[in-house]
Amino acid sequence: MFRQSFGIPAVWPLQIADITSFIVFLFRSGVSHSTVKCYISGLSFHSQINNLPDPTNSYLIKKILEGFKRSKGPTTDTRLPITYQLLTNIIGSLGNVCTTVFETKLFAAAFSLAFHGCFRVGELTFDPRNAQNHHLTLKNIRFLRDTLDIFLGSSKTDQFGKGTQIKLNKLKDDITCPVFLLSDYIKQRPPGSGILFCHFDSSPVTAYQFSAVLKKTLNFLGINPTRYSAHSFRIGSASYGYLNGLNASEIKDLGRWKSKAYKRYLRC
Repeated sequence: MFRQSFGIPAVWPLQIADITSFIVFLFRSGVSHSTVKCYISGLSFHSQINNLPDPTNSYLIKKILEGFKRSKGPTTDTRLPITYQLLTNIIGSLGNVCTTVFETKLFAAAFSLAFHGCFRVGELTFDPRNAQNHHLTLKNIRFLRDTLDIFLGSSKTDQFGKGTQIKLNKLKDDITCPVFLLSDYIKQRPPGSGILFCHFDSSPVTAYQFSAVLKKTLNFLGINPTRYSAHSFRIGSASYGYLNGLNASEIKDLGRWKSKAYKRYLRC
């Protein structure tokens, strides 16, 4: 899209001048430094996997990215966490927001899993714009007597599909119990082995729909949704774990973090 808009030939290997222009374009468009780095990493990966020269590693590109970061300054994530109590209120209110019993069960299970499993929204929903969807499918789910076993085949930090096993315990007398809510939803789910969370017509739940239902529910509860997003479940999950005594290693395991990035999610 960038090349097409600016009349740049779609040829490989990439030219340093074209990458420089791309970074400047993103800077002027207000894109964050972390997102730009992600885009450049994608270009680097494509170059290397096709055995092409990788100009993204050049001294000039590295210095431009460093300057980009300095010019943006430190950023503060102001998104609020969905706490355990708020999760309870959200799940208890879905019946007043969703139009059908099925949709109520669908989003109750999705929201519970997002919190208790510390999932990224892209692991639970479908993004038609993303060719590398990491969402769960029905075959990734296994119910045992008192636990729920989930196999996450790939993720943002597991691009090569090593996979991660996630175990969630049944929560007695708890309306947010992910084991009960997911089981209750799957009993009503249309047949088929595709994406785990889908509507009654088998169409997949998208990230936009996930966020829209969250926003409607917060509005119903009289809460301003402006500082909440689908990522607030993950923020709340990490913070809840910390407040309940999980150490750094356990929190990293909870959210499948490979670095100290988990610290940005703690609101304690």
